[in-house]
Amino acid sequence: RDLSSVLSVETQMGLFAELSFMKDVLGPRVGFASSVQGWCGPEKDKQDFSFDTNAIEIKSYITSKGPTVWISSPRQLWSEKPNRYLAAHAISISETGQTLDELSCSIRGQLSENLDALDSFDKKLIDYGFIKEIHAEQSSRFICDRVSIFRVIDGFPRVDPASLSGEITALTYSIDLARCNRFAISQEDCTF
Repeated sequence: RDLSSVLSVETQMGLFAELSFMKDVLGPRVGFASSVQGWCGPEKDKQDFSFDTNAIEIKSYITSKGPTVWISSPRQLWSEKPNRYLAAHAISISETGQTLDELSCSIRGQLSENLDALDSFDKKLIDYGFIKEIHAEQSSRFICDRVSIFRVIDGFPRVDPASLSGEITALTYSIDLARCNRFAISQEDCTF
């Protein structure tokens, strides 16, 4: 990957959603150092956050286009962990919003007492493709309008990787979250 290139708006939105979830939801609940340790998004792992009993996939969509998210692999919504979640961020591009640099700086502030976690966070940002010195001035500004969390359980719309023919090597599909309200839960009902 050419790290000097401009990050696409889609890539910026994905990272913004993951960092917003870390700052606003996970960090206050499990601690910021633990959030960084569980952050797997830059590694292109199956889910964006993975903990002992929880797997959390983070998705973003432009608010004005409606709650449709793209799943880029059958494994994204499958995990052996007992608690699986999909957190969908409705995002608007706005001059009054935050940049990736501003958001990452606020997380860095939470990690200032833990140099190992801070170092890990900075490395993961680079692995994601965000380098402050290169991308800070190029970043769009975003506002997270809403976060919806869904419990990924039997019946949730997803493709079972075990049911796929071996000849299928890649699969991308979209989910209309407006039709998934029966799986929606509050942040207070999450086990992480």
